[in-house]
Amino acid sequence: MALGEKIKNARKAKNLSQEELAKQLFISRSALAKWETGQSMPDIRMLKKLSVILEVSMAHLTAEEPS
Repeated sequence: MALGEKIKNARKAKNLSQEELAKQLFISRSALAKWETGQSMPDIRMLKKLSVILEVSMAHLTAEEPS
């Protein structure tokens, strides 16, 4: 599963909208949407914030899954 899919799934598991999560991260909703669709990637600081807010490990978010 790609990073964007993991972010989206974790966000939905926490019952957060893109708008709500974006506000907690102090970013635009469109920036978050780009992460979720794989058009861009969050930097390491944002990955840390995502892992705390979404209550998932950074290892979970960044681990490559075997193909």
